[in-house]
Amino acid sequence: MNKNQYFENIVMAMGTLRSHKVRSLLTILGVIIGVMTVIVISSILTGMRQNIINLVEEFGTDNIYAFHLTTGPSFGHRDRSEFQRKPLRIEDALAIKAGSDAVRDVGWEGFFFGRTPTLKYGSESYKQGRIRGVSPSYA
Repeated sequence: MNKNQYFENIVMAMGTLRSHKVRSLLTILGVIIGVMTVIVISSILTGMRQNIINLVEEFGTDNIYAFHLTTGPSFGHRDRSEFQRKPLRIEDALAIKAGSDAVRDVGWEGFFFGRTPTLKYGSESYKQGRIRGVSPSYA
């Protein structure tokens, strides 16, 4: 193609745009909306990915969490034998540390299960208290 043919094509395209203004406007609007949608969705997905990465990094890549009950979502009632398991004790955590060279440290967290206790301090009492404790190396 030579310069005259390019010029002729541009003039013809501009004439078509002028004669079909609404169709041209809708086409341009569709392209703009499509590009904006792709940008917004990719931004949302990038943000969600970063939030998930931050959440996993908070737990640490070299941590193991052990519970005496099944964790995560459960459907229906738990098996009765699960509730008969003995809770993990501090001695269990120390045995894990002593039994493996790969374990640098252990931490534990204790909960009070059962009836909600009444917490008392001096003459004050609080009936909806929750008791929870951690070891110094828990963090």
